[in-house]
Amino acid sequence: MSVGKISTKEVATAIPDETIRQAARRMAARNVGTLVILDSSGRPSGLVSDRDLMLQVLVEERNPDNTTVSEVMSTPVAAVDERADIDDALREMAACRVRRMPVVDDNGKLTGIIALDDVLGFFAKEAADVAHLLGKRV
Repeated sequence: MSVGKISTKEVATAIPDETIRQAARRMAARNVGTLVILDSSGRPSGLVSDRDLMLQVLVEERNPDNTTVSEVMSTPVAAVDERADIDDALREMAACRVRRMPVVDDNGKLTGIIALDDVLGFFAKEAADVAHLLGKRV
């Protein structure tokens, strides 16, 4: 199964010169903990998490109206091709020590985001399907 088939297609995004307050409001409105930062070509250039906001803005007492997303985003951002197998995505996520990874097309443009929870949900469904088949004793 390819990553593109199980990834979330509606991704919360931001641009690098957006303020932290704007980004935080978007995260709250979308009920997400991570924003994918896009460059002018629609390619992922970084990630900002709620943890980044806490550690790099609140703890350091930076002004969220003057601090931009580009100042706190994590870079470089690792992304996975939408045609990659789930196993490949899991290996990449483990190697990068991340729970979420942008999904991109052949041109590097964002097409979705894959989260560890998406992968676990996929495997849980597969296991339930196998259990159901075994229970039928065909």
